[in-house]
Amino acid sequence: LGRKELFSVVLLTLMIVSGVVLYNTSINHSKQLIVDKKAPQEHPAFTQRELAERLAGSLRIPTVSYEDRSTNISVFLQLHEYMESKFPRVYRELFVHKLGEENLSLLFEWPGVNHGTPNDKPALFASHLDVVGVPEDTLDKWTVDPFAGIIDEEFIWGRGSIDDKQGVFAILEATEWLLSLGHKPKNSIYLGFGHDEEISGFKGAHFIAEWFKERSITIEYLVDEGMTLYRDFPIPIQELALIGLAEKGSVTVEISAHSKGGHASLSTKETTVDIVSKAVAKISDNPMPVQFSAASPFHKALEYMGPEFGNFALKAIFSNFWLFDPIIARLATMDSLASVNVRTTAAATMISGGIKSNVLPTKTTAIINHRIVPGDTVASVVQHDIDVINDPRVNVTIVKNEGLEPSPISSEVSPAFKLLSQSIREVFPGTPVIPSLFVANTDTRHYWDIAKDIYRFCPTKMTPSDLSRFHGIDERISISNYFEFILFYFQLIQNHSDLGTS
Repeated sequence: LGRKELFSVVLLTLMIVSGVVLYNTSINHSKQLIVDKKAPQEHPAFTQRELAERLAGSLRIPTVSYEDRSTNISVFLQLHEYMESKFPRVYRELFVHKLGEENLSLLFEWPGVNHGTPNDKPALFASHLDVVGVPEDTLDKWTVDPFAGIIDEEFIWGRGSIDDKQGVFAILEATEWLLSLGHKPKNSIYLGFGHDEEISGFKGAHFIAEWFKERSITIEYLVDEGMTLYRDFPIPIQELALIGLAEKGSVTVEISAHSKGGHASLSTKETTVDIVSKAVAKISDNPMPVQFSAASPFHKALEYMGPEFGNFALKAIFSNFWLFDPIIARLATMDSLASVNVRTTAAATMISGGIKSNVLPTKTTAIINHRIVPGDTVASVVQHDIDVINDPRVNVTIVKNEGLEPSPISSEVSPAFKLLSQSIREVFPGTPVIPSLFVANTDTRHYWDIAKDIYRFCPTKMTPSDLSRFHGIDERISISNYFEFILFYFQLIQNHSDLGTS
């Protein structure tokens, strides 16, 4: 081709690509449900402040889970008694199963009209009774006593107010409310509250899941804690509700090197500290490949966000993944919040070696904590570490055989997801509902075999400054947001009856 013909081909190609981009952008309409129902504006029996006080009472009971000590059975039994006193209809009209360690986990069974028939589409709404502790050296940094259940004009303060007693009490408040109205669900509903989620749920949620397995009950969908309502984050959408379709997996590995040791004055070679330090640096400098395909939850999040962007250029980019996928994936790795959604991470969290300044260490170890994105596996992560270190003097082992694969990815087009979206938008009108990836872990790992879909969402309103309150200082939830939390489950429980009717 001559220069003129080549220019014509390039120009024609650009015109065709531009036309496709513009066309795809023009037809990329919002994926949000249009809802015609709205949640009620007030509770028939309690003011918002009275509801807040009922939650605050539970925050005064320090149901802390510890990894290094036994369970304080008495405080959990105290919480059980408090719950029964506040929700008499729930305890009277639902079947209550006490399961797990010392019967401290609770499963409430609410049989629907379809119970026991092939038409039943049961749901499990889950939260947990336990909380993390408060380090003594942070107590003076709290605005209030973390276990005093303080309520001011705007907020309910205390450990468990956003993780996760607000979930337990919102579910029970909604259930008690609906029972007072004579509500009878068409599809069965289960309420599951483990007592050791903060230490992975092996003594609580595990036994709740076994209860379902023993009865061959498959849950249509499960809703548990996870992602929230995000507001004022650095994206061109003021507020959005993120639903976790999946969780990252995790594996902790030990990097170690050994030597005969000796006196430091005789050292002419690398010490085990040098060897392990270089191994850690290699892992940091050579991250796992990006996992960004149409099947990845973060890709789905961008697909749902695209039509909501007011900026035309952004909308065009996120309407044409066929063209911009490589660019988006590259840009995602450059942003700390986006990067954890597309790549398995490696955090060096501990290192040790040596006993004295003038003694060569015989052993040095480092601990690397990986959070595994869907698409990678425990085995592939460990092999990646071995490959990038590429040093026969270094041993790479999984700590205590601990390794959790990434969870299955739940559907964002299922009737259950639509039901969840509907319920959110009935309480938070106009808020876009976006599927995504939950980068932390919950005890839902125990439910993978019994639930068709697992959705990780609770309607806690979060701003960037609030993120540090999870497991941190000054945990709190606003009184009005807690009422919205109740309304969300009030709507969801009612809407659940519609599942399987169309």
